Amino acid sequence: MRRVIIFIVLITTPALSQVSERPARFNYFSVDLGGTYSWLTGYENFFWPVVYPYDSRAQSQSQYLYFNSQGSGLGYKAGVSTDLLITGSFAMRLGLFFRSNSTGVTETHVSEPSQRLPAHVNPTVSRTYTSTWQFVGSDILARIPLVVGDLYGLGGITIAYMVSDKFDAEEHITDAPIQISYLGLPEGIMNGNRSFSVTDQESDNFYNKTQFGAKFGLGYFIPVSEDIVLTPEATYVLPFGKLTSGDVESFYTSNGATTPKLSFVEFQVGIKFVIGKEKPVFEPVPMSETRIIVPRTEPDSIPPAGSVTTNPVPLAELRGRIRDALTNSPEQANLLVTD
Repeated sequence: MRRVIIFIVLITTPALSQVSERPARFNYFSVDLGGTYSWLTGYENFFWPVVYPYDSRAQSQSQYLYFNSQGSGLGYKAGVSTDLLITGSFAMRLGLFFRSNSTGVTETHVSEPSQRLPAHVNPTVSRTYTSTWQFVGSDILARIPLVVGDLYGLGGITIAYMVSDKFDAEEHITDAPIQISYLGLPEGIMNGNRSFSVTDQESDNFYNKTQFGAKFGLGYFIPVSEDIVLTPEATYVLPFGKLTSGDVESFYTSNGATTPKLSFVEFQVGIKFVIGKEKPVFEPVPMSETRIIVPRTEPDSIPPAGSVTTNPVPLAELRGRIRDALTNSPEQANLLVTD
């Protein structure tokens, strides 16, 4: 029986593809755009600080606007942020933003005649207001991976400084179409109807300029390309302090009222760009040589299946020589490789 010695040299080549990473495992720089939905909580018997002369004459008595509800409203937000990995998919987020919050309401009700409104019939009073506050601030949040796909949680604090406040208001009083006048109205208004409006009013020293709150919510990674992802997020901000200043607090307390806090939710989409991403490193499998003795009875015989074993590699180049075991002379043979 003749034997053939086959030398097989395996030389590996690095694979050209790599396993895709979860998007939560990168650092990001993000541009964030979205909206806010705000409402006022914690108030009782509160009335807005709109004071206007109800009489056009000098030294007339000023009036406030009272509302049973403080309403709600939509605003917007824009900012930038950076997500920095701490360990695994856990990261810290540092963000800067410009935010607008707004609330408003329209109320119509029938009032009892009073010194201000000494009508022969009950007057109908319609009041509308819209308040808008604008802030610049910062978020310090933890980004926590959750067990559901690329869903993650957010939690931390938000700090904001009020840069402007605006107030629009209108009051409209109607009565029966008979000739009736209200006390304190300017001369010439005798039909019992009266409208008053103010726009873009600012309130000096009425609000606490610095606002703090706890912020928490959910977000989700949506890959767009290898280096860009979208992250829709919904967060809720629970305020720590009152919206109004200490001087206003003492005034309302003395009048049996409490002032509100500004609560709101944010809906935003972040456009995130990967930063500091390392290039993939390939570690080729060391070259190995296998000596296999294949018995043969005729020159063109094929080695039995299962007689050749190699280390599994992503991509391999096969080189070898087939020689006669006794004479060491080259032999012609067929080699069958099955994966």
